[in-house]
Amino acid sequence: MIQTEFLRRLVTNKRLRISIGVLVITVVLFGLLGYFWLPGYAKNKLETVLSETVHRPVSVQSIDIQPYTLEVTVRGFRVGEKTESADSDKVLFSVDELYVNLSAASITHLAPVASSIIVKAPMLRLVREGENRFNVTDLIEESSEPLEDVKETSVLGRTMFSVSNVVIEDGRFEFVDQFKKSHQKVSEINLGIPFISSFESHLTTLIEPYFSAKVNGAPFALNGKLRPFSGKREATLELKLNNIDLTHIDEYSPIPLGISLLSGYFDSDLQLTFTQETGESSSIVLSGHASLRKFEIENRIMEAPYNVKFDQLDVMLNEIDLSGQTPAQVALVLAGAMLMQPDKTEPILSLPKLSVNKIVVDPTQKNVALGVVKLDQFKASIRRETDGQLNLIHHFTPLPDEQASTLERRSAVAKAGEPWAVSIDKLKLADAALHFEDLTLTKVAPMVVDPLNLTIDNIDLDGADPLKLALQATVNQRGNLETNGSLAWAPLAFDFVIDAKDIDLVSLQGWAGDQLKALLTRGEVSFQGKVMADGEPLKLVLSGKSGFSNFNFFDKASATDLLRWRRFNVGGIKFVNEP
Repeated sequence: MIQTEFLRRLVTNKRLRISIGVLVITVVLFGLLGYFWLPGYAKNKLETVLSETVHRPVSVQSIDIQPYTLEVTVRGFRVGEKTESADSDKVLFSVDELYVNLSAASITHLAPVASSIIVKAPMLRLVREGENRFNVTDLIEESSEPLEDVKETSVLGRTMFSVSNVVIEDGRFEFVDQFKKSHQKVSEINLGIPFISSFESHLTTLIEPYFSAKVNGAPFALNGKLRPFSGKREATLELKLNNIDLTHIDEYSPIPLGISLLSGYFDSDLQLTFTQETGESSSIVLSGHASLRKFEIENRIMEAPYNVKFDQLDVMLNEIDLSGQTPAQVALVLAGAMLMQPDKTEPILSLPKLSVNKIVVDPTQKNVALGVVKLDQFKASIRRETDGQLNLIHHFTPLPDEQASTLERRSAVAKAGEPWAVSIDKLKLADAALHFEDLTLTKVAPMVVDPLNLTIDNIDLDGADPLKLALQATVNQRGNLETNGSLAWAPLAFDFVIDAKDIDLVSLQGWAGDQLKALLTRGEVSFQGKVMADGEPLKLVLSGKSGFSNFNFFDKASATDLLRWRRFNVGGIKFVNEP
């Protein structure tokens, strides 16, 4: 009935027929223009305007427009380098295909609404031509100039938009540093954002982006959850890196001059949490696990070059508060390195594995708290040179003035302000070993302490609060040493219970200097008792019993035995240095 009435009016009403005809012709013309004329016009206009804007050749292979479904596809978009540059044949930026599907809801919302945006194989090539000059420096300088006010569709200062299904497939970023002769590649870039909107009804909706890539061939993954437009802005990002080769990027690290990175791989499984209430300061917390493997640097600052390396450093990060801080202000101290002597392959210090199960950084209180720091199979080889100095001293001589001033400039941020307080819940040396050799003595075997196990609790680096110490060691496969007690050093105070049995003294006699005219060829000492010290001036109290066994002194001048005994015991020892 309704259709019949409409047809009757259409036949009898000339004005209605004309209006419908105009509407049909408009829709048809819109479709024809969109299909046949608009793509070519948009292609030419885009190439001309962008070429003039970026001062570089811009080309587009084709543009496809579906006017009825509001779909736009741009293929073969390319921005070349400046024609007068040495890389004029190179591409600055390109996209194989860009697909945008706008929604008719854009009309009702009076704001851009897209149901899908797909970018295929985008590529950016950044070139560093000088210390402060890049191939895009001119564009950055132009973009930094003040722009005229642009009207935005917004509510309460917030730009309104809604986008679903944002996808970037197989992207690539290339960084060519001609100044430092370095080349970095980030390939297989994939990004996905299922949904993001600033509309009022979507403010509490979680945005869950994902990102993956390969940095110089090493996998990199980033996942997160965000609420960027609500009154309480929140973000949680999970950062996963695997087998990142640090030698590719060591040119941009704060390593001092004269030190080069020979090897190093970085892995991480970190979580960064960001929260900020309206009108309040933001909170940034980092937690998770990170490890540094096969790390080795060459140090040529000293007169005697040496290497520093360790096999693995594992760190568990527990709520590191980065609020208001730059990454340069939060640093981890790399301990237990491996220092290689220039003339020997034997390491001075080696550390196969160091682990830290917790790190808490509080920038407001300038406090760093570490949990359990464990050094597995730590080994040290110490040599007393013929001049009486330890070999370690030669590797820590003052830097040349020029290099020292460079290090001071680089560490100015860290040194500014009040010093940070550092505390450690527990330090553990497990299955450590110590090798000591005295070159001032001829034909004297070195002292070998293996294994060495040490546990220190409640470490406060200012030394005011006493720490708890427990040590167990085997000396030259025969002697044993056990010590328990407490130690503070500001001021000095200690209280130790010592149980030492058959400790070989032969390799230690060089410390007596000219006081010992004879040569000790054999000699072991034992002691069981307590040693305490405190007060100012320092009061020392010693009590216990001691034994000296298998002693043999050799007269250097006559080349004969001077004195020997099998066992000599002293009991009931009590010593106080006051009065």
